[in-house]
Amino acid sequence: MNYVWKYFLLTILTLNSCKVKEGAVIGKYNSKEYSYIELIWVNLINTRTVVGTVVGTKLEVNEDSSFYMQTCGNILTGNWLIKNDSLYLFVKNNRWKNDSLHLYGFEKKQPEVYNQPLKYKILKNGFVRKNLFRNNEIESTVIERLIKS
Repeated sequence: MNYVWKYFLLTILTLNSCKVKEGAVIGKYNSKEYSYIELIWVNLINTRTVVGTVVGTKLEVNEDSSFYMQTCGNILTGNWLIKNDSLYLFVKNNRWKNDSLHLYGFEKKQPEVYNQPLKYKILKNGFVRKNLFRNNEIESTVIERLIKS
């Protein structure tokens, strides 16, 4: 009987430690700047794809489950949710960063609000998101890594 309690306690502790606490993700994040050596190395080990990175992104994850994200060209706001080991950003508002673009649009188009949430894998000190793009026979992966500031 003693083994049953130990097994039960160990199971509860293990399951509880796998969950990401919501308070752990609250804060400000900036995109990681990769060195030329890191970019060369990533592209050497990924022979079938071209790998690029996103720079200039700022993310603020707030306690009230709202977020504010600024990219090189857009400002995104909405709500966030944690599910397993991922952070989901549900975009409610997407606007151009440049006021004249926001007023007149880019080629008379406004930025779209995404149907699907942006999904980031939660890491020890930030988040990472990979996007795969295909253009004819070339496959590109864009890595966006956000580090807590």
